[in-house]
Amino acid sequence: MNKPSYLIHFHIGKTGGMTLQNILKNKFQKKYLNLTMNKFQHDKNYNEYILNFINNNDDFKSKFQCLSGHMPYGLHNYLEGKVNYITVLRDPIQRIISDYYFTLKVPELPFNKFYLKNKKI
Repeated sequence: MNKPSYLIHFHIGKTGGMTLQNILKNKFQKKYLNLTMNKFQHDKNYNEYILNFINNNDDFKSKFQCLSGHMPYGLHNYLEGKVNYITVLRDPIQRIISDYYFTLKVPELPFNKFYLKNKKI
């Protein structure tokens, strides 16, 4: 029996990652999963969250081939088969400038709320 292969896309904000996510959604369709795990949205530690997610989704490993989103490195430790990671990078100064204006423009996002709470940027 062949082991499945997975593609994991790390989405780094303000790098064109949403464009890549849309491409991946179109390519993988029902085998695509957007997964976000970060300390601003989940109180549990990453390992506990990942294990709970996998254990509560019986067909997770057979149903999905592409994971995309904000997540920690190391998901390959929970998957059997070949795993490839991809991301998009951008000039760091241009990225920070873009992120600054995005934070001011969309303050209701969890990450932006964290930085704007009681702070002026």
